[in-house]
Amino acid sequence: MKKFSEWIYNTPIAHRGLHNEFFPENTEGAFLNAISHGYAIETDVQMTKDGVLVIHHDDDLKRSLNIEKNIRDLNYCEFKDLCPFNGEYKFQTFKEFLTMVDGQVPIMLEIKNQKNSGIEEKILKDLEDYKGEIAMQSFNPLIIKTISKLTDKYPLGLLCTLEKNLTNSKFVDYLLHHITFRFFIKLEFLSIRVNDLEKHRKRSKRHRVITWTINSEEKLKIAEKYAENIIFETPLQDLKNFEK
Repeated sequence: MKKFSEWIYNTPIAHRGLHNEFFPENTEGAFLNAISHGYAIETDVQMTKDGVLVIHHDDDLKRSLNIEKNIRDLNYCEFKDLCPFNGEYKFQTFKEFLTMVDGQVPIMLEIKNQKNSGIEEKILKDLEDYKGEIAMQSFNPLIIKTISKLTDKYPLGLLCTLEKNLTNSKFVDYLLHHITFRFFIKLEFLSIRVNDLEKHRKRSKRHRVITWTINSEEKLKIAEKYAENIIFETPLQDLKNFEK
């Protein structure tokens, strides 16, 4: 197993890139902004109907393009030339994203739940020649378990929240909320929503903890008390490091 990477708990992680009114979330502009500040990048990967890995948070395109269609039901060619959030930056494939980052800063990759199987193998295929630091996390423990069976190269974490997760069954939600899966999957860290941090932290002393999404001084104080690192958004964009 790869040694737990230092950056995961001492380099602040920019949520969906360092996005603002000029650089929309999960776009090249937001990622380049994060790189220029020396922050790690948190981003999300989805898979299209034709098996292309793309960078996008939501399952559908309603919020980013006002199109009520699920990415997993579309071929990549159907939206690849569009610019989300009416910006100047087009959608990136996962390969394009990796080429752009090129190891300049670490990456925290969230793997989204999928309609079709195979996203884990595709991610690892695209990462074969990538030289930079990368960790992976997901709300779906089965995705993390699949990755762990395929490779021991990358630090893996489980996203946890007490907020209802509509993408999972009630049974899986229950297990996630109580972090039961930590006994069945070898995890390097837990990624816990800041609102749930105190309650979850009491149950998770076996693992290092990062927390999300820190976007106020109040939440930063909670994170400093219970977590080892943060996934943050503006206006907290002048962080140089994270110290408890």
